[in-house]
Amino acid sequence: GRASSPTSSSLNKCDLADDEDIGRLESICRKLNPDVKIIRSSFSRAPPTEILNTRMFDFSKAATAPGWLKEPRGTHVPETVEYGINSSCVPSAAALPPAAYLGCRAGG
Repeated sequence: GRASSPTSSSLNKCDLADDEDIGRLESICRKLNPDVKIIRSSFSRAPPTEILNTRMFDFSKAATAPGWLKEPRGTHVPETVEYGINSSCVPSAAALPPAAYLGCRAGG
């Protein structure tokens, strides 16, 4: 889900962009949230100490974010509706043939 004011954000696939493009993306993120800690990553790899048990979340600050009360007020639009996101679930690893799994991982 989305966060109205995340304390940190991962900027993934940095291996596919040059420093200038990454800098532009970080600038956009900082315009949306000047206090955000941006963690650059490639292949979704980030040091665990950067993302786990950081103690950065501030409930009182988060509670003042504009989107905070949308869910309890019933005005939140789920991403599935807003962006047309659909997903499926495989109930068991045994249900997915290994070749299909490898094809998915390879982008096929």
